[in-house]
Amino acid sequence: MGHDRDFKVFYVIDVIRGRFSPGEREEKIASTARLDGTSCSIRIPQDPGSAGKFEAYYLIGQLQGYRAFTYRDEGSKLNRADPFAAQCEHGYVKLVEAPWNAVFVEELCAFPNAAHDDQVDAAATAFRALSQGGSRLVLA
Repeated sequence: MGHDRDFKVFYVIDVIRGRFSPGEREEKIASTARLDGTSCSIRIPQDPGSAGKFEAYYLIGQLQGYRAFTYRDEGSKLNRADPFAAQCEHGYVKLVEAPWNAVFVEELCAFPNAAHDDQVDAAATAFRALSQGGSRLVLA
């Protein structure tokens, strides 16, 4: 995800989605970091509890040389998604035309009643980070 110079329009540049084994997920994160380069920030979610902390810090260790950070979500997914949804509704979020567009938009439109909400959660988190001053962002 990125934005224009004035922080007025946000762009969903790419979406990588799938059901990955832990090893596949780790490799997907690493290969995406290599493709995006060191100018992109990477945010790794840290789930509560010691296992979540371990996983987040392990992944950060695998991303040495990149701008990788952990974050913990606060509040409900619905409340976290509201600012992003508002910008989408008013036309301030654009998608790069790609094969993932239809599935991405379907999930956003079905939220909060859809079976899956990972893309909504990731997009809302990226939007929040960018609207607070980031320039380009990748979520793992």
